[in-house]
Amino acid sequence: MTLHQQTFKETVKTAETITQYKENDKEILAFLNKQDSIMLNQLKVFFSEPQLTLIHSIKTVIYGTLVTLFLYFTTNNYHMNGVYLPDYFLLLSVLFG
Repeated sequence: MTLHQQTFKETVKTAETITQYKENDKEILAFLNKQDSIMLNQLKVFFSEPQLTLIHSIKTVIYGTLVTLFLYFTTNNYHMNGVYLPDYFLLLSVLFG
């Protein structure tokens, strides 16, 4: 077993112990006070949320695509069937923005 897997299993075991004490803050603090700084850092990472979630990534890609298309059609003065296409992008930005 690699060191990373062993460390992760120890962190999960400690996290499960902490969640058992979630009603009593004094017990949690006493338990955490006995842990070393390495374990506390691992627990901090374990309980923290990811910084860039899938939803944020999808929204970034969609907005980036819309902005790119808007700039492309605005700079090229592209018309389709007599309708100026950036009007569609303005409508989309109002609907989904």
